[in-house]
Amino acid sequence: MSFALALLAVVLAPSCQKVETPTRPDSVALYTHPGKPVSYEAGTRGVTISATCDWTVKSDASWVTVSPESGSVGIHEVVLSYSENTGTAARSANVVFTAKGGQSEKFVLTQNPKQ
Repeated sequence: MSFALALLAVVLAPSCQKVETPTRPDSVALYTHPGKPVSYEAGTRGVTISATCDWTVKSDASWVTVSPESGSVGIHEVVLSYSENTGTAARSANVVFTAKGGQSEKFVLTQNPKQ
């Protein structure tokens, strides 16, 4: 029995070797989906991204700020801070993550109105 297990380990060992990830073009990808709208109250929302190069992020709405505004290769958490929505209508902000090569991904943050 132990001989069979040893033989199995020798046969399977090569399949456990680390596989290198092929080089990909400069890109950024979102791991976080927008989901439900956030409350009318001021708050924060985290967005996780993966990047294969340097990247930047910008919001098209003055009521949303982002931190950090740029980064490099790896997996990153970007915090979106938003102010209170005192209006009677929901509002949305486009937060665009752009890779060094120009490829981009958009995250839409929607905020409920104050009822």
